[in-house]
Amino acid sequence: MSSLFGISISGLFVAQQNLTTTSHNITNVNTEGYTRQRVEQDARTPIRIGDNYVGTGVITSSIDRYYSESLTNSLRETTSEFEKLSVYEEMTSRLDSLLADEAAGLSPAMLDFFDSMQDLANDPSSISARQVVISTGESLAGTMQFLDDRISDMYQDIDRDLEAEISEANELAAVVADLNRQITTVSNLPGSHPNDLLDKRDLAISKLAEKFDVTTAPQDDGSINVFIGTGQVLVYGATANSLTTQPNQYDTSRKEVAITAGVGGASIQISSSIEGGRIGGLIQFRENVLDEAANELGRVAVVLADQLNQQHNKGYDMDNTLGADMFAVGAPKVENSRNNPGAMFFEDANVTITDTTQLTGSDYRIDFDGTNYNITRLNDNQLVASEELADLPVTVDGLTIAPPTTPGTVPGDTAIIRPTVRGALTFEMLLTQPKDIAAAAPLVASSSNTNTGTGAIELGPIPDGFDAFGQHTPNFNLAPDVTITFNDPPNTYDLVDPVVGINLFNVPYTPGEQLPYTGGPPNYDPGFRISITGTPEANDSFTIEPNIDGVGDNRNAILLGDVETNTYILNQESLQDAYSQLVSDVGAVTQRTSINLEAQISMRDNAQEIKDSLSGVNLDEEAANLLKFEQAYQASARLIQTADQMFQTILGMVQ
Repeated sequence: MSSLFGISISGLFVAQQNLTTTSHNITNVNTEGYTRQRVEQDARTPIRIGDNYVGTGVITSSIDRYYSESLTNSLRETTSEFEKLSVYEEMTSRLDSLLADEAAGLSPAMLDFFDSMQDLANDPSSISARQVVISTGESLAGTMQFLDDRISDMYQDIDRDLEAEISEANELAAVVADLNRQITTVSNLPGSHPNDLLDKRDLAISKLAEKFDVTTAPQDDGSINVFIGTGQVLVYGATANSLTTQPNQYDTSRKEVAITAGVGGASIQISSSIEGGRIGGLIQFRENVLDEAANELGRVAVVLADQLNQQHNKGYDMDNTLGADMFAVGAPKVENSRNNPGAMFFEDANVTITDTTQLTGSDYRIDFDGTNYNITRLNDNQLVASEELADLPVTVDGLTIAPPTTPGTVPGDTAIIRPTVRGALTFEMLLTQPKDIAAAAPLVASSSNTNTGTGAIELGPIPDGFDAFGQHTPNFNLAPDVTITFNDPPNTYDLVDPVVGINLFNVPYTPGEQLPYTGGPPNYDPGFRISITGTPEANDSFTIEPNIDGVGDNRNAILLGDVETNTYILNQESLQDAYSQLVSDVGAVTQRTSINLEAQISMRDNAQEIKDSLSGVNLDEEAANLLKFEQAYQASARLIQTADQMFQTILGMVQ
């Protein structure tokens, strides 16, 4: 009889535990991270009576979670990639909207400026047309600086977001470490399964996976070690290492992610090893998209300013002087490593831009190996120069790199050159007065009214550095006129430069051949290029003279307008093409990221559904279980009642 009572009571207890566990599942249906639980029950050890074994009831062996480590890890991985793509798409869309904006973008501002230059070419004597050129130039400069400011804002936003994400990650890491301690303590007790603590730890690790890619290593004592990046330990047992931000090795205004092991331990920068999560997305967007956009915008600004300046310097303004610079040209920025073991130090002045048409838009790294200064172009990681100190300066991709202010003495010294990053920031309209616009060419070439032949004179492009009243070469000064007179027969000519005192006689004439004649006195260069075509007659003469009072001359204004379409970007693209390519590249990245994000959402949702099918609470199933275990409970109670009745019958028989 006692065994019947024992069996009944064991069934009652197990049914009660099943009801309790089912109720626990139902009430936690909306608890984030909760994993449904089930009661594992086994038959009690039977007893032997004669030749048979008689059952003794049921016992709860454990209360387990419906849990799969592989499904959990799969969901973490897809979630980490989703968060990375989410922030990446958010930032690229923001940059794309900025650069492609029809009102605030650069293309409309450049079009307005060059349209005003065309209007000036149509009416070079118009003061109002000249004022519009200055106004649109100022607007162009304002747009450049506006875009640079917004890009700078994005850099600052990334730094602030990194700080916030890392702060949350440290809190989560501390939670995981504390839960490891609790779980380890409880797990050492016989038959203990701290399911709810395990759920909390899994949830905290999943939240960490939203920050960066994580890997886990379960330990025999029930704890889990958490690793990030390429294996850096974030949580080891009950100890959590600390994440922080540190200034970039070269640029102190730029934040990098670092990890510190223990109190007072050394910090190691790990930004380059973080790939997933929001932190990985922020870092990769900054390095792969924002840096390139800032450099490319700066390159457009530097090339535009330099080429306009070069052409403007070759024209005459309304005061009969050669044009001054129209725009300020951004200088390269040099950033020395804060970790240099030696004394090597480059200044901004050690790097100059000598040919803007050869600028690549890339940054460069200089590494001193103890003997050579090795220069690597970073956009393709190509070594472009390796020079000893005595062989500097060296010219690379339009940059001239002079010896460092302080030469290197210890291998390992390094510095970064950013040739164009400040181009848009420093782009500024320098002209303020309409009369200062050099719309006219500095020279006029004319034929004498008494000429009888068909010869015609044409001025060629003005050389760089031309100075109508200065020394273009040691022997050049154009004032007063240079004259060319044909001899009899007219297959030779005489060239007279009265100021320099050059008289070239009987120079052979070849129709269309570019002058100056180079076979005369050494170093003679009159500072201009002409060609004479047709058939001159004897005594025909031609004059080259300064374009005094040429306010109606539009020749240089036309050439200034041509800067818009000339292929100055590596001699392959125009400035508009280069900026359009930048907008197109950012737009393509945005579209590609958006497509990848949509696919990743499906992958994440699918991983969540698969995990939920195993671990999630199904209310219909739990309701059915509730009825089943309630019936089991009632049956066990009825069995106890039956046993009691049997016991009472036996007592009655004894009486």
